[in-house]
Amino acid sequence: MGESNYVEWLVKRKEPAYGFFVKIGMLCLSMLSVVAAFTGFLGMFGIIIVILVFGATYYLFLNLNVEYEYLFADGGLSVDRILGKARRKKVLECEREEVMVVAPADSYSLKDYEKAGMKVVNCSSCRPGSRPYALIFQKGPDTTKVILEPNEKMLGAMKRSLPRKVLSQ
Repeated sequence: MGESNYVEWLVKRKEPAYGFFVKIGMLCLSMLSVVAAFTGFLGMFGIIIVILVFGATYYLFLNLNVEYEYLFADGGLSVDRILGKARRKKVLECEREEVMVVAPADSYSLKDYEKAGMKVVNCSSCRPGSRPYALIFQKGPDTTKVILEPNEKMLGAMKRSLPRKVLSQ
């Protein structure tokens, strides 16, 4: 029996350059709000401000830690965004019949498939030195370009399921 056409792959997105400074700033603001609340400096609004600052800090920490999980099964692709290793949200789903082409993101052959006003979804790590691929699919009248970073196993499964649609250049 051949290799399976069910492949999962997890890609961690690079934290933005400002992420470290935002985290430090929010932690300092959280500590200041707690101190201000306990000293009575803010009066009865102190607890409300502490709750708001802690909520904002939690939200920022969650949204600065992003991972993408790719699931390729029987020619269809599903991509989920995982925030803070806790919350999962489906980014997109496409079936084998909807896929037009899969090629390296810098490939000249993508020009034939790109359309004006096409939606672009970047689900890559955005790290220097990575080798992103573009998958273009059409669902009804909408065409979408997805930037991915599949591993060799996923590329192999894509080539087996979509032999004429996966390009190496």
